[in-house]
Amino acid sequence: MFFGFSREGVGVHSGHREGVRVDPAPPGAGIVFIHQKGQVTCAPGNIARGGTLCTTLGHVSTVEHLLFAFCACGVTDATVRVRGGEIPILDGSAAPWIRDLRAAGARGAPPFFEVTRPLVIEQGAGRAEVSLAPAGHPGSVEVAVDYPGYRGQKSIPLTPHALEEIAGARTFAFLRDVAAMRASGRIRGGGLHCAQVLCDDGPLTPARGPDEPLDHKLLDAIGDLYILGALPRAHLRLSRPGHRLLHALVRRLAGQLDEQRSLLGARALP
Repeated sequence: MFFGFSREGVGVHSGHREGVRVDPAPPGAGIVFIHQKGQVTCAPGNIARGGTLCTTLGHVSTVEHLLFAFCACGVTDATVRVRGGEIPILDGSAAPWIRDLRAAGARGAPPFFEVTRPLVIEQGAGRAEVSLAPAGHPGSVEVAVDYPGYRGQKSIPLTPHALEEIAGARTFAFLRDVAAMRASGRIRGGGLHCAQVLCDDGPLTPARGPDEPLDHKLLDAIGDLYILGALPRAHLRLSRPGHRLLHALVRRLAGQLDEQRSLLGARALP
């Protein structure tokens, strides 16, 4: 259990001032987002289609960093009231949300569920791929990226300490893509205050560690996975992942969870 708190900030895509109020919810309520157009539960069936630069649940966008923070702090039940349609980007990482949750008393660890069988998903003729295999506690996530001017690979265990270490990694963009994204109406609130901008010869501002883009890819993946309300006890490998690939993974894992619930009963699973 934790105490409620409020936050304000700019939406990275809308460019508008956004407000959020986070309050505890009764056990079993799950995470619910409430805004002027109604409310939406944190569930795979509510992921908006077509998202590539962020994750949208119903009419609330850019939820992944806050979901990562809920995961890292073991929060499974919360009400999030949103003034506007986007969760504020803050400094581009999950660290401010974690600080708020810890200050409000959230001290838990991530919950897990069992994975019953392996799976593989490919997108874009094999350019993006995810593979997942059941594992013992705590499982792990590995990410590999191969962009023009930036390549790397990193794996972390799904432990509270490892999540804490990547929480401060900021979202990132390549300078060559910024103009096109803004022309399409995105990243109107983006800037060096909330993103690592990469050029051909390196970042425009100092990095928060040598693997910050990889760390942020891991952060986004874990935030999207937490739409399920828990993390899979599995070894997960992601190659060139984006939100669309992660959403497909979440939907597939939701099918496994539904099968388990039908066999074991809803009380045995998150």
